[in-house]
Amino acid sequence: MSKRVKRIILPFAVAAKDRYEPFTKDIEMAAIYYLAERDRKKGEGRVLRKPEEKLVFIAQTCYPLWLIPWRRMTLIFDGLEFSNKSLFYNVIPDIKTFETDIQASLKSREAYVAALSQNASYFQK
Repeated sequence: MSKRVKRIILPFAVAAKDRYEPFTKDIEMAAIYYLAERDRKKGEGRVLRKPEEKLVFIAQTCYPLWLIPWRRMTLIFDGLEFSNKSLFYNVIPDIKTFETDIQASLKSREAYVAALSQNASYFQK
């Protein structure tokens, strides 16, 4: 039995929630054109004048990134193997361990202060 692959085309930009005017495809294309035109070299320089770059075309491509769920994680595969990136993210430490230490030390002020001192850098690991 074959499973259908779910295809999602992500937009270049996402409209703000409080936007009054709809973010249409024309506005999206205008934003992309503006960014390309802004970064284009316009032949500046007096002594070593460089030739002006011309914007020949802009192509919309759907870059193949595959997101695969695996063991409560999501693996990201680059379909063209164009880039080799590692994505780093912070993992929040388990709060239950911290909470258990603090709850166990509530019997006296000294025990509470000692527990706070021992766990001062717990969330910075």
